[in-house]
This record gives sequence, C-alpha cells and structure tokens, in this order.
Amino acid sequence: MENLANFLTALTDAGVPTHDQFQTVDLYENKNIVQVIDTIFAMSRTATALGYKGPVIGPKLAEKQQYNFTKEQLDEGKSILTLQTSGNIFNDKVR
Repeated sequence: MENLANFLTALTDAGVPTHDQFQTVDLYENKNIVQVIDTIFAMSRTATALGYKGPVIGPKLAEKQQYNFTKEQLDEGKSILTLQTSGNIFNDKVR
C-alpha cells in the first residue's frame, strides 16, 4: 500500500489531477478497477502533454481553444434564434 501511495504522490507531482487518480484501496483491495484504468489514461494524457513521444493509451488531453470575436460579431449573434428558443416559441403557439 505504501508503494501505491508513493505512485499516487508521483502522479500528483507530475501534474495528473487528483480527481483522475484512484485511491489506494481501489487497486490494493480490487475495489474499483475502472478508476485504476482511468488513472492510467490520465497518466498517459499528462505524459504526452509534457512531451513524452512514446506509445500512448486513451484519448489525448484537450487543448485550450481561444476565440476572439469582434463586437460586431457578438452583436450579430444576439439576433439569431437558437433551436431551443424557436422550439419554445413554437411550443407556446401550439398550446
């Protein structure tokens, strides 16, 4: 159990979020193997993001997307009815 705790500490130091890590009893007592697998995926994502070039497992870490809209584009978007809004208007008329 001490080795598992050391492994989880190393994961935290490497940047793997704690919400992606299993608890020691999950593996030691075979309580939650799915969370253990999720931790391995998270470890792979983090290692790839830090520059690891070897084989990976699971999905890659999402990259932040930055969008810059002009004031005109934002104002233009305010006049568009979404499907949810138009659906609510339609539903109100049917009743």
